[in-house]
Amino acid sequence: MTVAGGTPRYSVEVGDPRRDRADVLAVAARNLPNFGAARYAKYYERNPFGAPLFWLAREASTGTPVGMIALYPSELNIGAATVRGGIAADFAVDAKHRGFGPALALASTLRAAVAESGLRYVYGTPNPASLSVYVRVGLTPVGTFVRYVRLLHTAPAVREYVRHPALANAASAVLDVAASVLAPERLRHVPRNLQVLTPATFDDSFARVLSACASPALVTGSRRVDVLNWRFETDAPEPPRRYAIFALAGTAGTVIAYLVYSQREGIRHVVDIGWLDQEGALDGLIGAFVRDSRRARVDAVSVRYLGARGDRLPRRLRAFGFLTRREERGLLAYVPGDDDAVDAVMRAESWQFLAGDADL
Repeated sequence: MTVAGGTPRYSVEVGDPRRDRADVLAVAARNLPNFGAARYAKYYERNPFGAPLFWLAREASTGTPVGMIALYPSELNIGAATVRGGIAADFAVDAKHRGFGPALALASTLRAAVAESGLRYVYGTPNPASLSVYVRVGLTPVGTFVRYVRLLHTAPAVREYVRHPALANAASAVLDVAASVLAPERLRHVPRNLQVLTPATFDDSFARVLSACASPALVTGSRRVDVLNWRFETDAPEPPRRYAIFALAGTAGTVIAYLVYSQREGIRHVVDIGWLDQEGALDGLIGAFVRDSRRARVDAVSVRYLGARGDRLPRRLRAFGFLTRREERGLLAYVPGDDDAVDAVMRAESWQFLAGDADL
């Protein structure tokens, strides 16, 4: 079915997850290097919030798909309410067709579909190349991400400045020992009544801490057990898995704090984190994870975050020696009509947004 928003040279059509699988994968193969059959199955066929809305741009003369855009259904906790909305994603146009109209037609179709589908917001984290198109169709920049990085082993950085291998190794060894002795986590041991866990999946032992993640004053992503197992692929039948869970639990086995991370090229990237508002929970989790990362010979721990700098998480990360740098990539959002209940989506200081909240 052709919908409004096309141009004489292109048509924009509503996609169907079964019918258009091959066309989506073809456009993705040419434009989205991390998009393959496994990602399609996860987001288009197994999404616990439902199948996405998506559109394909086709060259009118041949019917060849040359671009696409998707709107994934999602849920946010906005204060005490759970509100349904969407995530703008999978925006791609073949290089030789950029600048001829399909990009703007696709993005315009997405915005028009938000109100029609009853979704109360849409947000996305587009790459810099797509940013201008999102802005042209009404998505508003909310804020940019801040990356918090804790350097654990200095060898990679030292080698950039000291070219002699033996001298670089000696210098980094001295720096690593000094950093370890003075490390903040040495002064913040996990309380004896808590234990470190590395569970394979989320289960009912997480119920209390997941419930506590919904803050009355913040915008946070949905954190149900089934959603997290799907999002972080811990329900995958076969390893290897991209994500791992690290948690603290009390003597009864109830989780009081957790984080999810992936590891690439010697860096552990924390993509989700939650904790109970009780003494020792968050500090114990950060300290235990940093110590575990150091023992695993990881070079650094990284957390990408968007929200108020005065929130507890960024304050505790800085207390544990995490340094900050602002990134180019940010969050954009759109609220159709006048909806005071979800206006917090448009304010960066209202969010507690981590990489996992992008669902990508």
